[in-house]
Amino acid sequence: MSHTIPFDTLNYTNRMMKVGFTREQAEEQATAIAEIVNDKIVTKEYFKEYLDSKITSLYLRIILAMGGMFIAAIGALDFLLKT
Repeated sequence: MSHTIPFDTLNYTNRMMKVGFTREQAEEQATAIAEIVNDKIVTKEYFKEYLDSKITSLYLRIILAMGGMFIAAIGALDFLLKT
């Protein structure tokens, strides 16, 4: 799944040419900006997926830790009741 933000390089190129940039300059700028936008900016959907995976991982770690403590408590109680 792609997590890029659409950036209209053609529109940007045309706008830059209207204010005096050459086609080559405008296209190079558009390409550079598109790379920055696509590589560095995170979409809301991607961030939500990332947080959901971290929360799920944390939830499982908590369950395992609580299960371990429960088993240890049962073992300690069993030991105390036998003595």
